[in-house]
Amino acid sequence: MISTFPAFCSTKQTITCFLAPAPCRDYYRSVSENGTPLPKLLGSSSYVPRNKKGRGAQELSKNWISNPMDGDRMKRLLAALGWDVDRAVLQGEGDGDAMRARGSKQIVFRVTLESSANHARSRYQHPIAIFGSEAERDGFRTVCLFGQYDADTLVATCSRLSATLPTIVFLDYALDLKQRRRLARKMKEAQLGKTYAVIDRVVMAYLFRNYDEIQVNRMLMMLIMPFAACQPYVPDSGQPMPPELFLGRKEDLRAVEAAAGVNIVYGGRQLGKSALLKMAQNDIDHDEAGDRAILVDLHDCASVGAAALAVSRELTDLHFFKGGQGVETEDWDTLARAIMQRLRDPVDHIPYFLLMLDEADRFIEQCAAVQYRPFDALKRVQQNGSAKFKFVIAGLHNIVRFSRGALGDNSVLAHLTHCTVKPFRVSEARELLETPLRYLGFRFSEESGSLISLILAHANYFPGLIQLYCKELIRTLSKENYAGYDENRTPPYEITRDHVRAVLTNHEFLEQVREKF
Repeated sequence: MISTFPAFCSTKQTITCFLAPAPCRDYYRSVSENGTPLPKLLGSSSYVPRNKKGRGAQELSKNWISNPMDGDRMKRLLAALGWDVDRAVLQGEGDGDAMRARGSKQIVFRVTLESSANHARSRYQHPIAIFGSEAERDGFRTVCLFGQYDADTLVATCSRLSATLPTIVFLDYALDLKQRRRLARKMKEAQLGKTYAVIDRVVMAYLFRNYDEIQVNRMLMMLIMPFAACQPYVPDSGQPMPPELFLGRKEDLRAVEAAAGVNIVYGGRQLGKSALLKMAQNDIDHDEAGDRAILVDLHDCASVGAAALAVSRELTDLHFFKGGQGVETEDWDTLARAIMQRLRDPVDHIPYFLLMLDEADRFIEQCAAVQYRPFDALKRVQQNGSAKFKFVIAGLHNIVRFSRGALGDNSVLAHLTHCTVKPFRVSEARELLETPLRYLGFRFSEESGSLISLILAHANYFPGLIQLYCKELIRTLSKENYAGYDENRTPPYEITRDHVRAVLTNHEFLEQVREKF
């Protein structure tokens, strides 16, 4: 039997992956003797150079799963696959769990990763957040399986595991192409609640022969995710946006984050204003310099006083004030004074504080009745802080009408700079559309430019709608007809005009679009 894997090329330090139409016959054949330990089979390979890459490949090989298996060996294996692991703890360790016994066919570990110093800048440069930035926060699980498995028994085994964490399944067996492609379909149809991605001997053979310390984790995701069930897109602006999906908007992000940048952000619905503010928060809050960035949603605030109370409570809950002291007030002058006192603390120092107020249209409208005094209070802190404090207000285009109406009243709004969040440019929209899909095995043919344009036109180049479209496209693979794809020929999943039209005309998809507006 033969197997197939992506071919990689590096362009401008970005790996481009496609599932090769021509099978790589020798990867399967080189490790198909399942009775022989994998390191022995790989160790006889003449493909590994005697350099740093070769040493990394050997480290990967010698730490392949064994029975019994301990946490230190799992940690070294994951490190060779590109993860920075803090701990790998055997599930049930200390209670005599049967999974620890010699001869067990299933060994489970809970993996905790080291956090990035700046948690927005994840080390893992791929769009699969569950094994990237989310894994740095929540960890994931590994399962070691020994013995002969096919696609059906693999899915059945995964279904018996609790759906608490995304899982990497290490399989000490070589899957042939037919079973690998059946696994791709069965994993998507099973809807197990979490992602289960399989690393078998053939995947290891590819990584061993093409090892690259810098790119190995990216390569791994490209190899295993087309055969798993994964939903990387987050079209709901109310949900946390993984930094991996924050594509484009670099200039707007810098303007929001910089102390000398803008104070007002406005734009239409579904353009990514909330995602922009959340990314700024992820970038700055508790970074290596000790800066703070806090985002408060003012949508439900019925008055100016209620908005001050919401902000003061959020700052208290997120431990902004010193020594666990809290501030709860409906008065903006009192709140501004408390912020200024905190920033002046010479011992427990905060170099820079970015306060962001989202969904602020109603709040600004209410400020007109009090001559925009909340803005005066915040502006005093900003002007008195030597670039230590900045506030940002975000809302719809109505925010401009309110600010223009205030100009005649000699309001502080006249002195605040602003930026407009617009629909994506073509390059940004294509990056959001194509990059995560590519990691899942989807691809547009070279002649598919018109299809991409059709999708982006229907989404109006709005990032929220592009993500919604991609989410629906991925979801079609879990349906009974497998989106019309032939199990024996996929992945890759070539996107055709029929697939595009099926999503764009789907009643449920159109209803979601209407709800978003």
